[in-house]
Amino acid sequence: MGEGQFTGNKSVHWSVVHHNNTPKPGAIRGRDPIAFEDIGNDRARGLRSGNFRVRLRYGSFAEATEALTSASVQQDGENYFLTFDVPAVNREEDKVEPADPPSEVKVDW
Repeated sequence: MGEGQFTGNKSVHWSVVHHNNTPKPGAIRGRDPIAFEDIGNDRARGLRSGNFRVRLRYGSFAEATEALTSASVQQDGENYFLTFDVPAVNREEDKVEPADPPSEVKVDW
């Protein structure tokens, strides 16, 4: 079990934490020191300036449509979040790098 986060802060900060029911979770953190105004500034990849793009992988059109219709909107203070469930893929080891099929969650900036 774990979580990952991508945060804009005059650059892009990211962290991945794994809990695995241990008293001391493991973590890796890093940052891309690009200027804030360069986040998403890549028209060649279809990105929009000032935005992260999040891609979620589904195995079929029906799964993707179901996820879209069952997504929840949650409020926390003045913030609103879209929450989707994305099925994990149980790949063989030789299908992880590069991911085949593509990764379940991808974030571009």
